[in-house]
Amino acid sequence: MEPIQRPANAVGYLLVEAKTADGALPIPGAQVTVTSTPGEGNVKLTVETDLSGRTERLVLPTASRNMTQSASNPQRYFTYHVSVLADGYYPFEANQVPVFVGVTTTCNADCQVCLRERYRIPTRKPIGK
Repeated sequence: MEPIQRPANAVGYLLVEAKTADGALPIPGAQVTVTSTPGEGNVKLTVETDLSGRTERLVLPTASRNMTQSASNPQRYFTYHVSVLADGYYPFEANQVPVFVGVTTTCNADCQVCLRERYRIPTRKPIGK
């Protein structure tokens, strides 16, 4: 019997939670964009948060467990950039969010209310259109 071969491209998972008031209040309908770090693929996903302020669990490519660490390859994971836009809140940005093979990473987006003027998402389009 042949051993099971792992795919060359492994996957990890990312869940984004958009909240305000130090995590007490969810932000439903926030636009979340996830992009890969240059040199680690060509991923760009845009989704919306649900009523609880969470995205669906996103499946993302990441480094395989059997990749060896070396001076030229120091990490065994891929990193992603996460941006969150919601009406009435300042934009939230997170860089270098690590995604490991087989693990769900949660990115907590603590969005701050924009008090001076109502912040509107520029050129916001419905997802999937």
